[in-house]
Amino acid sequence: LNKIPEMVWIKYRSKSGSSYGGDMWYVYHTGLNGGSNPNNYHIALSSSNGQAADGVIDVGTTASHLGLRRPGGDSSATNDNTANYIAFLFASVEGISKVSKYTGTGSSGLSVTTGFQPRFLLIKRSDAGSTPWNVYDSVRGFSSGNDSVLYLDMTNAANTNTNFGEFTSTGFTINETYSDINNNGGNYLYYAHA
Repeated sequence: LNKIPEMVWIKYRSKSGSSYGGDMWYVYHTGLNGGSNPNNYHIALSSSNGQAADGVIDVGTTASHLGLRRPGGDSSATNDNTANYIAFLFASVEGISKVSKYTGTGSSGLSVTTGFQPRFLLIKRSDAGSTPWNVYDSVRGFSSGNDSVLYLDMTNAANTNTNFGEFTSTGFTINETYSDINNNGGNYLYYAHA
């Protein structure tokens, strides 16, 4: 990346089952805990739960090294001896991608600036549970009605009957006030890609 990662997904590949953390994708994002000490928190990619006060990424992580913690003291979750893991690392690149956060307003027309027009958008509310990982893209539609949204943590078909929002030349606008994308005062993590 040549820069410190702003979002990391990591999964234990060697074993399955919740006792080994094998069923969970652990996620670090700079927006966890509202951006205050995000290294002390994680959120699960495969769950609708909110953030947990237990970090997976070490503050010593650099542009060339990924430092890992053991959430709950469980070494198998992210750093078991001789285990195999897969990790995806993300960072903002001007004009191409943006890893950031926003605060919900509870009102239609919430504007978020990324500095470019996204074609892919991932949103997750971090401060409350029972909220899915929302995925929008320009191919399936995110413009002005009947937007298509998929949920990473569910097996549901795409929801296509709502005006969730739209991409703009400098970011995106949220038109709905649903808890999972725009609750008043809610903390939201996002990843946008051009």
